[in-house]
Amino acid sequence: MRRHLPYYLILILSAVAFRSTNNMVFTTVPLLGRYDLSFTSFQVGLITALIYLFTALSSTFLNARLTGGARRRALIASSSIIPVNLALLYFSSFATVWAFSALFGFLSGMVFPNLNASATAQGGCQAGGEAAGHIQRRPQC
Repeated sequence: MRRHLPYYLILILSAVAFRSTNNMVFTTVPLLGRYDLSFTSFQVGLITALIYLFTALSSTFLNARLTGGARRRALIASSSIIPVNLALLYFSSFATVWAFSALFGFLSGMVFPNLNASATAQGGCQAGGEAAGHIQRRPQC
């Protein structure tokens, strides 16, 4: 356990940082659209749906088809692009906020499942009951 402590600490901090960023964007972009960019109520709902749509598409269809090495590279690349995208969202206009929101949704769909997979794959630990609906046993390391 002690030799894995730095890894667990990094993983926990990464998860907290990502969830905080994710929650911030999902709640702030609609407000940005409504109050700064003068979106209608329909457009606010549409931009929120756009973020969730791209999260679902990248997580479900693209991420599921990646190999282990490709997932790791996707996690690193997506985690590196998110801060840039956040800055771009800050400076966005009525037209660009749509693209930056879709990009954030896509990146979000690439990061979170891989962050979860990273937690289970650490150190070659084997968790039992991986089939859907089975109770997970505690990993044996």
